[in-house]
Amino acid sequence: MKKIVGILSAAAVLATSVFAADVSAKVKLDGNLFNYDGTKDKDPVSAVMIKHNTDESWNPVLKMATSGDNYGAEIGFYIGNWDATKMGDWNHGYGTGLKEWKIWFAPIDNLKLKVGRIDASLNTDTIDYDTRIFNYDEWGYQAEYSADGLTLNVGLHTGNPGDYWLSQKYDATKDETKTNVAGFGVYGAYNADFGALSVLFDANKTFEDIKAGVGYKNAFGDLNLFADAALFYVKDQKSINKDHEAVKDELGLGFDVDVKYNKDAFGVEAYAQFKMAKFKNYTAVTVKPIKDGDPATVTYNADGTVKEIGAQSNDMTLFFKVKATYRLDNGVTLYGYFKDTDLLAKRYTPKGIEAISSASDGEAYEKNGDFVFISDIRLGATGSVGAASWDVCGKIETGKGANFDKINFSVPVSFSVAF
Repeated sequence: MKKIVGILSAAAVLATSVFAADVSAKVKLDGNLFNYDGTKDKDPVSAVMIKHNTDESWNPVLKMATSGDNYGAEIGFYIGNWDATKMGDWNHGYGTGLKEWKIWFAPIDNLKLKVGRIDASLNTDTIDYDTRIFNYDEWGYQAEYSADGLTLNVGLHTGNPGDYWLSQKYDATKDETKTNVAGFGVYGAYNADFGALSVLFDANKTFEDIKAGVGYKNAFGDLNLFADAALFYVKDQKSINKDHEAVKDELGLGFDVDVKYNKDAFGVEAYAQFKMAKFKNYTAVTVKPIKDGDPATVTYNADGTVKEIGAQSNDMTLFFKVKATYRLDNGVTLYGYFKDTDLLAKRYTPKGIEAISSASDGEAYEKNGDFVFISDIRLGATGSVGAASWDVCGKIETGKGANFDKINFSVPVSFSVAF
């Protein structure tokens, strides 16, 4: 901790003494006034807790930035425990410390070169600012050209800091050297009278994992909307895990739409995302797919017995969330929030332990299962006192527990001051 404080102090002194820099900070605390855990048969109730939410890896504690006519730099200090499986594509940082380093410079007019943390994305919702059809947000190099409403950039993204974009690995069994490349992204956008158009192409794992999409965004008075469509391609994934059935050159598709309306004190935004794919990005050795469309996931114990049956939709997912707000005259805003990560999710019924363990006939599950309602529902209020803001709500979470039939209820609160 002393080392971190020393780094920040030195950086602040350097920023103020050598050149002008914008410094911003945010203190945010999250807690629960009451919590009922429906998955517990005993001691399900707890109350009054406060902490710094380490899951918010997009939320910098301290940020310093400077820029001139043809250069700029930015440092972001984050504290968090990052889990890419929970954060999806929105994954800022790799631990605790100064993890957001960015430098850009413009050697000629309209051309900007970026190094460090780079990103590109199709349209993103403004409910939670964390959902889009796809994006990349990693370390690497990026060149961007902008002129007359047109933006075009090309990025070589490497993943974690210190990773190489191009690397070679010798395979002794085949007596050959394989060359691997990380990520290659191309993004384009054009602002026209009829709206903003965007395209994004992103290839990973030596062009074995490819995403390509187009987006549109426009405003019609008090109404704002955007829509995106994308294709996903994954080459034969059998090499990812020897325990999985081979999945060869599968193609999927997805699209999303967002509608936002604000009029006087009232506002509402709804976002929906649909994806259909025949491939899954399997990584855990304990999870085996079922041949018939991979309708669900099975987690095994070390002795080969079934540990858990997961809820998955059969090749298709439908994500949906909506938030409505109403601002009172005293500055307090009332809101309602609903989110379901997959409205098509089902709980599939196993035909028996032997069928699940072997899955030789690809029919380990009944084809028709019960729909699972896994949702996050909130009614609350938010406001501010000077630079300090607060948020409190009643929160219901459905679809909890191993059988997705339990309910949790809580009263979360948050407090923050930005300066």
